[in-house]
Amino acid sequence: MDTAKTQEVTDRVYEDFEPYHESDRDEGRFTVMLPGYRRDQLKVQVTSKPALKLMGERLIVGNRWRRFSLEFPIPSEYDTDDVTATFEGGRLSIKFGKLIKPKETTTAPPEEAPMPQEPSQKVAEQKTAQESPKAKQDTEAARTNEVSEQKTPQKTAQEDVPEAKQDKEEPRTDEVSEQKTLQKEVKESTAEMEKSKTEKAASTERVTEKSRLIA
Repeated sequence: MDTAKTQEVTDRVYEDFEPYHESDRDEGRFTVMLPGYRRDQLKVQVTSKPALKLMGERLIVGNRWRRFSLEFPIPSEYDTDDVTATFEGGRLSIKFGKLIKPKETTTAPPEEAPMPQEPSQKVAEQKTAQESPKAKQDTEAARTNEVSEQKTPQKTAQEDVPEAKQDKEEPRTDEVSEQKTLQKEVKESTAEMEKSKTEKAASTERVTEKSRLIA
């Protein structure tokens, strides 16, 4: 009986074909269309490459057989320990789970040291050099006006000094005139007193003479 089976396998004539297939990498799914095949006529393997290997064969008539063999590389993000296969209505579907990768930590580039700032005076000189000739003239004119405005108040203050001096001298003049008037009055009063004394002395002499006459 075993000899008969061996003879039957030896007498088989195989027709190789490539069935329609497609893959969806995002979902981790492989699909193969195998109309006319049964579940027991199919074989699914995950090799160590890693790769997905699909095989199948079925009898057509007499000693004629039809077979196929497909192999798909398995992406590195697929989990080969998490695989499921379903076969319904002549459609073989194999689905892989995806590996959960740790989040990559990005190292921030080192910050560049700030460039040393130029002194403000140098910056101002550069800006002045970049100004147009007209703007430069306007700046010089404005500076000249500021200088003249600063000088004018000083001049006015100097002009006010003589007036203040005159105001100070006027009271002094009045004091001198008052002193002179007082001195004049004193002199006049002294003269009148002397005159009165003289008149009184003369009157006394006349009275004396009169007394003498009477005696």
